[in-house]
Amino acid sequence: MLSEGTMVNCRVLGQVEGKDEQSGYPWVAYNQLDENAKNDLQNNAAVLNKDNKLANVRILSKEIHCQLPRIGWTNCSRSYVENDPYILVKYVKYKGEILDCGER
Repeated sequence: MLSEGTMVNCRVLGQVEGKDEQSGYPWVAYNQLDENAKNDLQNNAAVLNKDNKLANVRILSKEIHCQLPRIGWTNCSRSYVENDPYILVKYVKYKGEILDCGER
């Protein structure tokens, strides 16, 4: 389970990253990159959760790398990308913490 807020009675097991990026033409939509990056985050957390704990992932940060007119490739805000469907997004990367919230 992914969360962006504080979770009570949970212990931090470690940090994890998830990322999806463009490999060339045709360009994939931002929403698909975002969803794939979240799935990668959860998959990487599952690999690190060797004790089969009831683990959650708290999202700590999100990075969006896109191409802006007259600037080139740079980090973009989520609101900027969501308001312009024609922005080229190179990658979306999440950083998070794996939280142990008890036994399954």
